[in-house]
Amino acid sequence: MTSGAQGTDDRTEPLGDQSSRLVLLVVHAGGIERCPLPAAGAVTLGRSPECGVCIDESSVSREHALLVLGSPPTVKDLGSENGIFLRGQRLGPDQVEVVHPGEALGLGRALVVLQPLGFDLSLASPPLLGRASAPPAVGPVVRDAAMRRLYAMAERVANTELPVLILGETGVGKEGVAEAVHAASSRAAAEFVRVDCGALTESLIEATLFGHAKGAFTGATQRQTGLIEAADGGTLFLDEVGELPLSAQAKLLRVLERGELLRLGESRPRSVRVRFVSATNRDLRREVEAGRFRRDLFYRLNGITLEVPPLRERPDELVPLARFFVREACARAGADELPIAEDARALLRRHAWPGNVRELRHLMQRAVALAGDSAIDSSHLPDEFSSRTPGAQAEVQKTLPTAPQTLPSQKRALERQRIVEALEQAAGNQTRAAELLGISRRTLVNRLEQFDLPRPRKRR
Repeated sequence: MTSGAQGTDDRTEPLGDQSSRLVLLVVHAGGIERCPLPAAGAVTLGRSPECGVCIDESSVSREHALLVLGSPPTVKDLGSENGIFLRGQRLGPDQVEVVHPGEALGLGRALVVLQPLGFDLSLASPPLLGRASAPPAVGPVVRDAAMRRLYAMAERVANTELPVLILGETGVGKEGVAEAVHAASSRAAAEFVRVDCGALTESLIEATLFGHAKGAFTGATQRQTGLIEAADGGTLFLDEVGELPLSAQAKLLRVLERGELLRLGESRPRSVRVRFVSATNRDLRREVEAGRFRRDLFYRLNGITLEVPPLRERPDELVPLARFFVREACARAGADELPIAEDARALLRRHAWPGNVRELRHLMQRAVALAGDSAIDSSHLPDEFSSRTPGAQAEVQKTLPTAPQTLPSQKRALERQRIVEALEQAAGNQTRAAELLGISRRTLVNRLEQFDLPRPRKRR
């Protein structure tokens, strides 16, 4: 790859000027390369040597895309053969889309990622670490075209050292994507350590992540290795990373920047080599602006963004996933697989799935337990499935804003709708609703306050 925008080593630049100075990371079969970009103006991306950024990849058209640098940057397809994919969707003719730092643009088999000029590009080197011996995990069922592209993208970025930020609603399968990144990387034989940041109290999270010395605090009767150190040489998956308290965020930033951590109660740092993969259903840019998430940590974690679509947007996967979970539950019970009757399938297709794949798994486990030796039919599904009418759906829709919305406000409206539906399905039981949504009860209570929703009383 060559570029018409040359510059000096940019690793020492501060992150604060990210809105005007960007660097382009190009991930393709030959590895990962970088190209500093001007603060403003238009840059053509393509295979032609005359392009502002020349990408030596046969699936890229000679003049593939036009990147307009400004606040914010935008991209447009120049009539390429293989198109541009952003957030799982192909851009239409003459469609201009905003591109945020960390978001991946699919240009043929190449991926292009914008990053602030001060992004630590050493995180992306060496260029290619080699194929892992273990095949990449692709989840139980991948039928949807956007999901196939997502897993292909995960496999492509796996062999860089870029931190990965996975976005999506609760229960969509973000952990499965994280496991796919790990399995397709050169770290596949090492540990994949999962941390549920939303399930840990603020008083325990630092000791859990960083470990502690004996006597570091009351009750610390012996030395304890933290989960970051346990992932040394492997991958650390920070689920619900948006729930991290600010104090832990500052210490996590040190691990990302320096490759070292400090156990509680110790004065000597320890070196670690960890690949960070994070996931959240929060809008971290909004959290940064609200002062609840550190801007510098967001830039470090957001090496590349992968967004998982909700289950309601993957209709071709619904019944195959249901069959997979039935087969899984039957195998654990030592029984033959039960068929799913058509009346049950019809009700599954009508459901809005506020809890996504996690909700479907729990529902199929419940259905197998109730069905015994018979086929799973509508009688084995919760009552609200058969009673949910178009009128009931309309009542839920009445709780949503009707004015034209930006993408962030649409996501907030959808999240609000999922919470309303989960509470309705759980008959007002907040603990059950949180389980359906795949979040802690404490997080659900926080969401109720954010969306100005009344805390319901459990129905009798």
